[in-house]
Amino acid sequence: MLNRSSSSSRNDSSFSTTFVFQIISPSKGEGGFGLAFTLSPSDRLPGAAAGHYLGLFNSANNGQSSNNIFAVEFDTVNGFNEGTDSEGNYVGININSVKSEAGKPASYIGDANRLGSFEELLLDSGKPIQAWIEYDGVTKLINVTIAPMGQDKPVQPLIPFQYDLSKVVKADMYAGFSASTGEKASSHYILGWSFSTKGAAPPLNLARLPIAVPEKNSSSFRPSVIAIIASLCGVTILLFVILFFLTVYRRKWQHFEALEDWELDSPHRFRYQDLHTATKGFKKSEIIGVGGFGTVYRGRLPTSAIEVAVKKINHNSIQGLREFTAEIESLGCLRHKNLVNLQGWASTGSDVYAYGILLLEVACGRKPVETSDFILIDSVIEHHRTGGIIDAADPKLNSAFVVEEMELVLGLGLLCSHRKRNARPTMRQVTRYLNWEAQLPVIDDLGSPDSPSSRQKFMEVSGSSNMITGSYPSSSIHYMSTSSIDAGR
Repeated sequence: MLNRSSSSSRNDSSFSTTFVFQIISPSKGEGGFGLAFTLSPSDRLPGAAAGHYLGLFNSANNGQSSNNIFAVEFDTVNGFNEGTDSEGNYVGININSVKSEAGKPASYIGDANRLGSFEELLLDSGKPIQAWIEYDGVTKLINVTIAPMGQDKPVQPLIPFQYDLSKVVKADMYAGFSASTGEKASSHYILGWSFSTKGAAPPLNLARLPIAVPEKNSSSFRPSVIAIIASLCGVTILLFVILFFLTVYRRKWQHFEALEDWELDSPHRFRYQDLHTATKGFKKSEIIGVGGFGTVYRGRLPTSAIEVAVKKINHNSIQGLREFTAEIESLGCLRHKNLVNLQGWASTGSDVYAYGILLLEVACGRKPVETSDFILIDSVIEHHRTGGIIDAADPKLNSAFVVEEMELVLGLGLLCSHRKRNARPTMRQVTRYLNWEAQLPVIDDLGSPDSPSSRQKFMEVSGSSNMITGSYPSSSIHYMSTSSIDAGR
C-alpha cells in the first residue's frame, strides 16, 4: 500500500514515520519473505517479483538507478544472493535494489533511555513490533529504530546511515509498504501507521491498535499440496479397507465352500453362488412357498439345468449341527416312491412341515393328495376332531400296533404340519416326543377342513430323481406349478 507524499525542496526532503507491524509465520524460521517500508515514484510497480524482490523489483531492473525507490526491509529469511533460503532476522536499508546498503540483525536497546547492548528481536515471532524511520534532509542522516510494541523508542537507533536521498526521491513520491511470499509464506500486518514530512510523526495510540491472532495449527503447505496429500491418504485408507474385507470374505467363503469328509459319499453341499444364480438372486417372483423357518424358491441349477426347489433358512433359525448332519445323511440314503432323492441343501435347517406329512403318509398308508377331493391332512384333522384319530391309521395294519404309539405318530404328524408355523415343534422337540421324554401338547386350532387356509397344498414337481424337495404326489405329476404352495408350506 502506497500513499502519496510531496516535499517543497529536493534539498530538504525530510520525513519521519512510525508504524507497528506483525509478522505471523507457520513456525519460526519457515516463513517468508518479510515486508518493507517504501518510498516509490508510483503506486504501481508492474513486473515486480515475489520472494526476495519483496514486490518492488525484478531480475531485470534490480539495482538500476532509474527505479528511484528507497526501502527499509524487515527480512525473515537469508538476504538476496546469500545462498539457500534459511532462517533470517534482518533489517536493512535498500536503495534501488534488494541488496542492502546498510543493515543489521533485528535488535533493540532494552533500556530505552540509556545506551547499551542490543537484544535480539524476532521479526516473525508473531508479536507486534514498532519501528521508527527518520530522515534529516539537512544532515542527510537516516535512522532506523525498532522495539517491541509498548516500549518507548530507544535513544540509540539500530541503523544510523549517512546518505543523500535527494539522489533517489523525487518531488512527488508515494509512501507505503510492500511485502511478498513465495514457496514460503507468512501473514504480514500493519496495525498502525503515522507519517509526516514536517517534523516528527505523530505518536500512535497503541491502546487502540488491533492485534492479529495467529491461526492454530497453521500449515506452510500450499492448498494444492494439502489437497494432494489428503487425496493420497484417502485412497490409501480405502485400499486397506477393501483389502481387509476381501481377505476376511475369502477366508469365510473358502471355509463355507469346503466339503467335509462325511459329504464325499453323500449328497453334497451346493455353492451359494450356484443357488443364487439358480433362483435369480432369490428373487421374490421365484417364491413358491414359506415354511416354518425359511422361504422356498423355484430355481434351475446353472451347471446341469436341473429344476429344483431351494429353501433359504431364516437367520434366526437355530438347530444343532449334529442333528442337521444326521438328518442329511439319513435323507440322502432314503428311497421312497413318493420322495425325490435328496441332492443337496441353500443351510443347517430342516423342513418340519414335510416331516409331519411324511409321518401321516407312513401311518395312514395314503398319499398326501390322492384326488381333488381328498387331502390327507384334512382327513386326519377330521378324525382328530371327532375324537377318533386312531381310525385314520392304515387299515392294512389290521390294528397290529400299539395304540398309544400310533396316536403319538398321528398327533405328531398333525403338530409338525400345523397351519401356524409358530406352533410347529423343532426337530429336537420331535425327538423328545418320539422317545417319550416329553408329553405331546394338546393339538388345537387346526382350522376347518373345508376352509382354503387349512388345506395344505403341496409342490407339484417333476418325477426326476435330481430334485430338491420334500413330500409330493406320486410320479404321475410331470410339471411344477407356480401356485402350487401356500403359506402353510
